[in-house]
Amino acid sequence: MDQRVCIVTGGTRGLGWAAVQMLAEQGHTVIAASRHPEAAQPAIDALVHRGVSGAVQAMPLDLGSAASVRSFAAECQSRFGRLDVLINNAGVITRNRERTQDGHERQFGVNHLGHFLLTRELMPMLAERADPRVVIVSSAMHRAGEIAWDDLNLEHGYGMIRAYAQSKLANVMFAVELARRAPALSVNALHPGGVTTGILREAPLMRALAWPFSKRPATAARAVIRLATDPTLAGVSGRYFEGMKETRPAPAARDAASAGRLWGISEALTELPRQKSSVSKAPAAVSTPGDANTAIAAAGS
Repeated sequence: MDQRVCIVTGGTRGLGWAAVQMLAEQGHTVIAASRHPEAAQPAIDALVHRGVSGAVQAMPLDLGSAASVRSFAAECQSRFGRLDVLINNAGVITRNRERTQDGHERQFGVNHLGHFLLTRELMPMLAERADPRVVIVSSAMHRAGEIAWDDLNLEHGYGMIRAYAQSKLANVMFAVELARRAPALSVNALHPGGVTTGILREAPLMRALAWPFSKRPATAARAVIRLATDPTLAGVSGRYFEGMKETRPAPAARDAASAGRLWGISEALTELPRQKSSVSKAPAAVSTPGDANTAIAAAGS
């Protein structure tokens, strides 16, 4: 692919950092978004020393703060003026119920709402590109998820796994609905496989059970980079992958009415103007980039 501008959330460690390195090695300009971007500078300097052909910049982003998300999007517009690839990778899992700066249950707020708002804020830049892509890192745990419509913040009956599974189901529902509403955009969700990163530090038992079967970040990142850059996947949208293999997500993730309902709730919770969809209710399967790029701008308005 030609040189592209790419954003990776959670891009300064683990799977995100592995993806950043691979994109830089391919010659792309990469923004590594993180709550603590300064921590990545030594590693970025090491990449430069290695002579990678791409450029990497670390920028601050707190997905638990709508103000931070909007500030980040505005700064990206000011600095780069264009965006080709958005990899929504960052995620949290918390043993105890916590709230984001905006008052949402932390896992739902960061893993879903933060990325929902970020994607919508970046739509105008994506709309200008010939082959714009959004990759949403979810989890096979979405299959155990259920959207608590009357208690999204899980104020009653919070459980670490319950909250994580809900947020990961929301990720896949968002990918399917976004693909339907913005047919010029290639948007897919994936479970990269169990990864040996620090996300499970709040869940030591899960970490101990999963560790023997987990992949190294560099191995898992290959599936992410494939969705982000493989020319043969241009126009493939609204799909769910586990590693390199496309598979069917949970039935709840394929329910068009529920996905539309979640979209509307997410707009309200992030204080976005409600977007009326005029497209068919059938979930997107394959769409081709082209003149329909205006649909992406409409989805972000």
